[in-house]
Amino acid sequence: MKVTTRSYNTARTGANVEEAALTPHILARNFMVKHVSLHVDDDPRIEAQPLYVPGIKMGDGKVHDVVYVATMANNIWAFDANDGKAIWKAPTHLGRPVKPKPTPHPGFPSASEIDIWGVNILWGILGTPVIDAATNKLYAVAWTSPDGSTAQAVYQLHEVDITDGKALRSTEIQASAAGQDSHGRPVAQFIPSRQKQRPALLLVDTGGLPPRKTIFVAFGNGVGKVTFVAKSAEVASAGMGGLGGMPGGFVVVSSNGSQPNSGIIWATAPISGDANRHVVEGILRAYDPTALDPHSNADGTPRLKLLWDSKHIPNNTFQFSKFCPPVVADGKVIVATYEGNVDIYISANPPAGPKPTNAQRIPRRRG
Repeated sequence: MKVTTRSYNTARTGANVEEAALTPHILARNFMVKHVSLHVDDDPRIEAQPLYVPGIKMGDGKVHDVVYVATMANNIWAFDANDGKAIWKAPTHLGRPVKPKPTPHPGFPSASEIDIWGVNILWGILGTPVIDAATNKLYAVAWTSPDGSTAQAVYQLHEVDITDGKALRSTEIQASAAGQDSHGRPVAQFIPSRQKQRPALLLVDTGGLPPRKTIFVAFGNGVGKVTFVAKSAEVASAGMGGLGGMPGGFVVVSSNGSQPNSGIIWATAPISGDANRHVVEGILRAYDPTALDPHSNADGTPRLKLLWDSKHIPNNTFQFSKFCPPVVADGKVIVATYEGNVDIYISANPPAGPKPTNAQRIPRRRG
């Protein structure tokens, strides 16, 4: 199955209903392994969701199952999903990224002019690109600056050939809303040096003859002007049991159509701590969507039945990439991290020796 846009489709349902290889039965037996890690050597903070195109003939003349990774250093990488090797001789570079000035102040020692917590290093491709499978072209928005400064930053929409990585063309994004009725309020302005392009790109066939395709690019609020504070003492889903963590989990669903006993809920989440403020350890979990665990949470609320998590693999750790959901396709679970790796998990034959135990149950509190 091709994954050419964030969350699988234009409706952003987060549901892959064409997954036959991974089932609750396989996961409940703990037969999942980390197959390969795709490594980028530019900026470890991978923000954009990886995209996946199987069975495509690449520039080397060979057919590959390809994972495309866009980085905050404004690079597009193409990896073979089966052996983990980079396919292109070098990643496609789309311009110098923004490197914000440090602005430390009391309570915020790592702050920059873009990020009050200073988690990110560079600012380049933040929003997930989109692939037009009919033309083998990838579209990405890169935040670029000729000198790396925020003041000189502009946004450019790039078109890249997904077979050989050739950058085909680019367009600087400019926008205005002078004719917008703002009901007495200031008219919205597009200021490239002050706005983040976090939402994923959307490619839509708008019809007509010949068919016309439109790319939608959304931008957020002014950089550094608004801070959102979560409830529950900065802990997401505080009543779910365990340590929790910010900003909570990012969820997708897989199933083999409507076939019974084929559905799985997948989630990446921080194990504990606030991933908005720090780089923290993450975990990949898989749940049975049809059953509840016989053991409730500590506060008595019900919980889904956990089938498997990435801690079943001995010594397996990764740094959590906030806002980036896992990708499930063709028996693979693709997980972006904040340490320059995209990890790929697959089912495997039973390991020799003792098998990993199922997830540790959290004991019920005694009154």
